[in-house]
Amino acid sequence: MNNIVAVAPRPARLSSKLRAAIDARVTEGLSIIEACTKAGMSRQGWHKAMKRSAVRDHLEEVQRR
Repeated sequence: MNNIVAVAPRPARLSSKLRAAIDARVTEGLSIIEACTKAGMSRQGWHKAMKRSAVRDHLEEVQRR
C-alpha cells in the first residue's frame, strides 16, 4: 500500500547580494545598476533573479515596509 505524504515547500533562498541589492533599490531609491554595483552583483543577475516569483514576492514585501 502506498502512503502519500505531503512535503512542505522549501523556503525561498535568496543570496545576501540579492537581498542587499533589493534593499538598496527600495530604501535608497537607487537605480538597478547602482543597487547591483553597491551589492556586488551583476545587472544580468538581477534580471535573472526577477524571473523567480519568490524574488518578486520579497521585493514587494520590502516595498510594503
